[in-house]
Amino acid sequence: MKIKTKPEDFIVEELLDTPVIRKRGEFTLYRMAKRGQNTIDVLRIISKNTRIAFDDFSYGGRKDRHALATQYITVKNNTSPLKIKEDNFALEFLGFISRPMGPDLIRGNHFNITIRDLSPRDIKYASARLPVINTLGFSNYFDDQRFGTYDQAQGFLAQKLLKKHFNGALKIYLTRVTTEDKKKDRERKAFFLKNWGDWQSCFKEARLFFEKLAFGHLSQDAKCFITLLREIPAEELSLFISCYQAFLWNEVLRRWLKSQSNAPMNVYQGKTGNYIFPTEQIKVISIPTPASKMEIMGSDVENIYRAVLEENGLARPMFNITKIRQAYFKSTLRSSIVFPRSLIFEFSNDDTRAGQKKLALKFTLPRGSFATMLIKHIFSAPF
Repeated sequence: MKIKTKPEDFIVEELLDTPVIRKRGEFTLYRMAKRGQNTIDVLRIISKNTRIAFDDFSYGGRKDRHALATQYITVKNNTSPLKIKEDNFALEFLGFISRPMGPDLIRGNHFNITIRDLSPRDIKYASARLPVINTLGFSNYFDDQRFGTYDQAQGFLAQKLLKKHFNGALKIYLTRVTTEDKKKDRERKAFFLKNWGDWQSCFKEARLFFEKLAFGHLSQDAKCFITLLREIPAEELSLFISCYQAFLWNEVLRRWLKSQSNAPMNVYQGKTGNYIFPTEQIKVISIPTPASKMEIMGSDVENIYRAVLEENGLARPMFNITKIRQAYFKSTLRSSIVFPRSLIFEFSNDDTRAGQKKLALKFTLPRGSFATMLIKHIFSAPF
């Protein structure tokens, strides 16, 4: 089974909960179409080319680079509407609104997905689960995309912050290897990791602005970790925080599902843990993402949350990080089970691969839910 073989195999359209569009206003509203690039990268390109400050752009959700995506953005104080059409992205001016674009203005996302290279087992599993998914729904985990900042060897940067291990947090930030790193970047980060604490040597190898800033300061003050962590852009630090929130929330959901059913479950291996899917109807509840002021409904969920936090060396008051404030843990309610709307599916011969089958899916999900988790659900194996 293969998804995202090409961007046209994964089409996502953001559904806007349309605010009042005016002829004038503080925020200019655009529909942005993009192909093969993520949301942040496109906005940085537009910011650079138009000389509009990056902080003046607002959006509701980050869309995957491996997709053909349409979403909405606003630009603050943009009195002259932009006209942009490039090979991989374009902006369409819609009008003006009185507030910036944000997640709360997204009603949901509509997906048009093609899955290729189906094995006989894939077809068997999907054929059995798709007809009943409207009734059973599927487990509303945060999917692997949310864990892009997770370092398999060093752990979660945000967990280090919560435990006041500021040295370790900065170490992850400066040494974590990403899929976008080139060979020279990976080699430089490996050097930092091996020689961590030898600030002079690290400074000599530093190439990027923040690397030079960090190792230069550490050469003068070997304990200035908090000062340097405060220099991480809020947008970037929020990715590390949401990554760890998602990890903890997923574990709470996993245990909740196990507590609610004795029936066999299906499983799909994930980046930070297995995703399990019930095979019978489960009570739907709302579970908060972790924060110091989260509101937990029900003692059973509260007991699960307490156990998960204790096993990770945490307590609720620790989520109020007072020393670093540019980003923080904010709790929101998330449904345990999600139900796709307007689901249409069709198996057919793959027009690009002789002798292979493909599956076409069309459906709508509420904001924040992952289409790839629906795919994991229908192809998950008996546990």
